[in-house]
This record gives sequence, C-alpha cells and structure tokens, in this order.
Amino acid sequence: MKELKFTTKEIVQVEKYLNKKELYYVDLRYEILDHMLLDIEHQMMDEKISFDDAFKNTRNKWGKQLCNSSSFWIGVIFSGPKIFIDKCAKLQKRFFLMNVVTSLLVMSFMLLFTPVLEMELMRIIFYPMTLFCIGSLLYWGYKMIKTKIKSSFAYLFYRQVIPGVFIILLFLLQFINSSVMTLDYSSFYYLVLLFNLFYQGFYLFKNHQKEVSQYHKYKRL
Repeated sequence: MKELKFTTKEIVQVEKYLNKKELYYVDLRYEILDHMLLDIEHQMMDEKISFDDAFKNTRNKWGKQLCNSSSFWIGVIFSGPKIFIDKCAKLQKRFFLMNVVTSLLVMSFMLLFTPVLEMELMRIIFYPMTLFCIGSLLYWGYKMIKTKIKSSFAYLFYRQVIPGVFIILLFLLQFINSSVMTLDYSSFYYLVLLFNLFYQGFYLFKNHQKEVSQYHKYKRL
C-alpha cells in the first residue's frame, strides 16, 4: 500500500488543533500527533475521502480525550486536556502510595529513637540533609526551566514539588529557632515531606529529561 505524504500545511493544521486544545506537553503531544496523522492517512486511503473530511472524523474521535478537564488528585483549580490530566492524576496516585510507605517508615524511626534529639545532633543530621534536598530540587528545577520544553513531569514538578520546598524552609526556620527538636507531629510531617519531595523531584526531573531527549530525536526525523 502506498504511503501518503502530508503537506506542511496539513501537518500545521493538526498542530494548530492541538494548540487550541492546549496540549503542549511533549510526552503526549507528538505521540497523539502521530496517532491522528496515521488515522487521517488510513481514512484517506481506505475510504477515499479528503484530508478535511478525514481530519474532521479524527477530531470527533479524539474530542473526549482532549476536552478540558480537572482532577482532585492535582487540584480542581488546575485544568487541561483530559488525557493530560489523567496522566498527571495517575502519577499523583503513585506518589500518594509512596507517601503512605514513607509515613510508615518515618513512624517506625520515631518509635525506635528517643523522643528528643539534642540540638547538636539535629545540626549534624537534619541540616545537611535538608540543605542537600533543597539544593537538589532547586537545581533540578533550574535544569528543567533551561530546556524550555513543557512536559507532564515538569508541570507536576512546578505545581507540587516547588511549593513543598517553601514549606520545608518554613519548618527549617522553626527548628533553627528551637534549642531541641521534639519528635512530635510537626517533626513527623517534616521528615515525610522532605523524603517524598526528594523522591518526587528526582522522578519527575529524570523523566522530564528523558522526554526532552526523545523530543529532540523526534524533531531531527
């Protein structure tokens, strides 16, 4: 079967449609673009219809997946194409499960150790650990900004991880002003948040960089 070649104008037309639907995220955009073009091609060849008619049929097929949506998992105030929101929500559910596991581990740590840590021990353990985590997260955020490319992973990083960094800094200031660090609820929340932010940040950064690499390969084709 002869392969159809789309004109630049036709490809731009499909891309403008994706722009209209606000699907800018490279981990989804170019995969969906390929699927749509392939579907249009099959219709034009099998049904002997024009590009415009095939494109109209394809828009109808993808309409539900590209309609505006929101989710409790990433905050109902944030919205976007349903396929994008669904992917972000799936990632957030994964992170929620990780939060539960981390909470159990931190709780075990708190039960095993004495209820009060001396200030000197806190400085030795918690200050460097906190500064390392914050420094890593800010560095990853900077590297992601430098790519100037949007992805679902970058979106979640800026919406979920960066606000958490400021909360960590507030906790850190509180501990600096205390002579001792009591293993209470605030300490528990601090440790859970710190470990989970670091895990989420690393996971999102790593996958964003992977998508950026694949995007550059795609553009060279």
